[in-house]
Amino acid sequence: MKSFFQRSYAKYAMILLGAFVSIGLGFIMVSAAGASIGYNQQTAESIGSVDTAVIASNTITAQRVRVSGWTFNKNNKQKTTTVRITNDFAGMDVVDTLVPDISRLDVLQAYPNASEKSGFHWYAPSRYYDGLDHTLYFFAGDADADSWDFIGSIMLPKVDSGVVGSLDLIDHANGNNLIVGWAMDLDDLWVEHSQVPVAVYVDGDFVSSGVASISRPDVEAAYKSKVANVGSNHGYRVVVTQDQLVDYRDGETHRLEVFALEVSEGTIQSVGVLWPTITEAGMMIYGNPQIFDEFDESGL
Repeated sequence: MKSFFQRSYAKYAMILLGAFVSIGLGFIMVSAAGASIGYNQQTAESIGSVDTAVIASNTITAQRVRVSGWTFNKNNKQKTTTVRITNDFAGMDVVDTLVPDISRLDVLQAYPNASEKSGFHWYAPSRYYDGLDHTLYFFAGDADADSWDFIGSIMLPKVDSGVVGSLDLIDHANGNNLIVGWAMDLDDLWVEHSQVPVAVYVDGDFVSSGVASISRPDVEAAYKSKVANVGSNHGYRVVVTQDQLVDYRDGETHRLEVFALEVSEGTIQSVGVLWPTITEAGMMIYGNPQIFDEFDESGL
């Protein structure tokens, strides 16, 4: 199987030059951490832009970073364009994917052949809210054909939300559903002993809760160079019984979200979302449905 670079060598080049932006003859250079990344607009099927990365928050939910941009297939505006977000320019360390679903009048005015809904908002996962620098790379293209065009990179604004974590997977034991992940409070001076409360919601309704206190050596390994005495006891396995899901066992897809509580601030931080199908047999993940994370900004 060809690598990402082998599939895309005709479109991309990485040139070790100083930081600059140059537009000319259909060739765009975008600076990123001392290297300039280029792609040829004339050969790219998808065009677009990563416009902004801003901090959004309200009085209940802790700060989150929202990245906005747009993209469309310049040869066929009816064709579904997928956005791929990665930690690296090679496009291999994938963070997330999404499909644009927001109307952008400014894009339509500039590009009459653009699709009606070319815009997107994307919220960075809480693991990036550790007060450190993070640059993400955005590609657009045909997910089925695994063909991608680079549309931009952006450095996220630094956010130290205190609580970071993840919703990893859904497991099963003794007829129950186990919601598995990790969470920790980076602001806790005794972080190695902290036990962060977590709560599980289905379609916005509380169903169960637990504490992040199970050993997770992988989390310790990831953070030990950043946080002194981080410890490993930051995992959670929250039991959700079938009785707790009685109102949702309809064979449809539902939003499962885990929140972690930052006790010192009195705020909650979403640490992950999954979209399981809930049946009489329990919660099951079938594929990766493309459903978008909406954020209520009424409290901004």
